[in-house]
Amino acid sequence: MVGRISSLMGNERFHHSPEEYFEYAEKSLTAAVEDGRITPEDAGLIREYVAESSSGLSPGRQYKTAYTLIAVRRYLPPFLETKKTDLLGGINRMRFAKKDNGKPYKKNTIADYVRFTKRFYLWLVKRGYVDIPADIIKEIKNPQYDTQTKNEDDILTGEEVSQLIDAAKSIKYKALIGVMYEAGLRSGEVASLKWKDVTFHEWGAKVRTAEKTGRLRTIPIITYREYLAKWKTSYPGDPTGDNYVFLTSRGEPMQYRGLAKAISNFAKAAGIKKKITLHTFRHSRITHALRGGMQETLAKKAFWGNQTTKMINTYSHLVDEDVDNAFAALAGVELPDSDRTNESPEPVQCPNCHLVMPPGSRFCGRCGLTLTVEAAETVNTVIKAAEAVVANPNDPEALTILLEARARMAMKNGGGT
Repeated sequence: MVGRISSLMGNERFHHSPEEYFEYAEKSLTAAVEDGRITPEDAGLIREYVAESSSGLSPGRQYKTAYTLIAVRRYLPPFLETKKTDLLGGINRMRFAKKDNGKPYKKNTIADYVRFTKRFYLWLVKRGYVDIPADIIKEIKNPQYDTQTKNEDDILTGEEVSQLIDAAKSIKYKALIGVMYEAGLRSGEVASLKWKDVTFHEWGAKVRTAEKTGRLRTIPIITYREYLAKWKTSYPGDPTGDNYVFLTSRGEPMQYRGLAKAISNFAKAAGIKKKITLHTFRHSRITHALRGGMQETLAKKAFWGNQTTKMINTYSHLVDEDVDNAFAALAGVELPDSDRTNESPEPVQCPNCHLVMPPGSRFCGRCGLTLTVEAAETVNTVIKAAEAVVANPNDPEALTILLEARARMAMKNGGGT
């Protein structure tokens, strides 16, 4: 059952209903009682606690509360029998807890264990189930969360983002990766995106999500707007209302494992060696935005929908260069231009009709204007070859040159992108 719990919290699926979370919690409690990890009385107390807390917790959070309390019970006696020394000793053991394989738990797991345990025992005291002074519980020091869990190896460069999108040959995956990156969406958020959450306008699009936190965020999509628009026109169904934006080849909602495998294949095709998870795109986008000069207040609003979040601290050590630049400016010293500014892939805007096209676009998707010198040269080659065929209609060599030039143009154009 431990493996089952781990896989559920590992987000094997994106689309869990509240009923499913309740079912998972019940199965976890039942299994824990059956194998002796908790008593029936413990299970009853966990159910009561979760039920009383449910108004302020999402279904996923309720499930996490249940399985965390099952996990911490191994360091404590049955809940109703817990004395002050039992609780203090149990929490002390949690601080140095190790997995079954002998490896220590991550710092944030231990921090969760202690915080969840304190809240639960304060509730037990309040309800009169245990006789432990509440002030003793409140005085227990909470372990600090490790906010610096990301390093340079966890961040994609702008070039790597473009390489991954290029490696995704279908417009669906180009749009999915582009939206997930540019909006800084969690994988579950992009998989749960519905067409009613997407609006298009002349120079971009906007997506709305409240999937993870319950706080509504609206994020502009500018760089990859055209990929999303093209996907909408080729969508295998009705791209409106409650229909999911991204579907599997069978027309079903995206699932974690299938999407992770697709991204892994794209990384392999692009020759990218670093480890890439579905969350890497969000980490990379937030880091690029902060390095590019986005104010923290705007970043909090765009990527968390919460001005008081402390999660942004996870990225603070990755933008220390800003501090260097500020101090240099105060000292009157001009530093060399940083090669880390504007790391996000930059779109290409057509100078004729002003349509914004994805990075690397060679032709405008609206008016057909060439957007790069290479594209213009390719067009000129085709024009010259066509002129040669007109001048010598019976010359097979001229016709061959024209056909080859057109084939090269189509291959490089990549369907207009």
